[in-house]
Amino acid sequence: MNKALKDLALASEQLRIERARVWDGLKAFEKILIEQAGELGFAAQSDMIILEELLDQEDEQVGHIEGTLFFNGKRLVLYSQTFPEDYNNPEPVKHFLKDISTRWLKRISTPETLHSIAANLASSVLNDLEDTKRVAEGLSRYLSEQKARTDEDIQSELTDDLVLLDLWTQCHNTVKTKPENSIGHGAVLLESTFKRCLTKLGHTGHEDFSMADSIGVLNKIFYEKDLIKSYSGQLLAGAVKMCSSIGTTRNKVASVHGKVEGYVAPSEDLAQLMSHLSGAVSVFVRKQVELALEAEESTTGVPDLADPD
Repeated sequence: MNKALKDLALASEQLRIERARVWDGLKAFEKILIEQAGELGFAAQSDMIILEELLDQEDEQVGHIEGTLFFNGKRLVLYSQTFPEDYNNPEPVKHFLKDISTRWLKRISTPETLHSIAANLASSVLNDLEDTKRVAEGLSRYLSEQKARTDEDIQSELTDDLVLLDLWTQCHNTVKTKPENSIGHGAVLLESTFKRCLTKLGHTGHEDFSMADSIGVLNKIFYEKDLIKSYSGQLLAGAVKMCSSIGTTRNKVASVHGKVEGYVAPSEDLAQLMSHLSGAVSVFVRKQVELALEAEESTTGVPDLADPD
């Protein structure tokens, strides 16, 4: 009697261990699916599994319960359905893994079943990969075309001023090779643009102005000429304000004041953005100043130059 009880205790403990191994293995597999595909938004299902055979009183099979292991992107769940169909409950029944019997748990944890759901998931990911790759390549081509057009537009607008054109060219040509130099050239382009605009507006003594000084005087002139109140004037004021941010970025990442410990060079993307911003703002500010002067000339016959003081 004592031996039978000892054998029972030993076998029970071993069974608990093996059931725990099955559960842990299934949860580990679930974790892999979540890490590999869950965040990508994919779902998949396994091949059909016979979960249980339904027998009559004479042990003759009268039906069965089949199931499908389903991964919804967050967890594995089991859907079961009885055949012949139960007309009172015709829809598949959803089961969470923690609620199913050990017998069913063993049925769904076979390598063949887990392989089928992994293969189904891999197929979905590969199909989406090809489609996403096609879209990404098309978008890349489109952005490259738009970038080239932007470069061409800025360059064509600056051809009337060889100094500004040279600064823009240096800014544009060093985006990939020397991003920090590109940002520096972009800031110099703006500083030079502002000083040329101040000269056109009749201001003097600004040769040694910093960008901040030029921005301050330009804003004052815009206000005195009542340009700030117009729609284009508001855009102009916004563009000039943006230049202050460009100047700040230049000071931080273009190492114009030396490199401190831990300095990290700016990225190509930042240099490209600053290149287009500085070029576009240069073109826009010059145009708005010219339009303002033309408007004043057509109204008074003589340009209204700002007071140099």
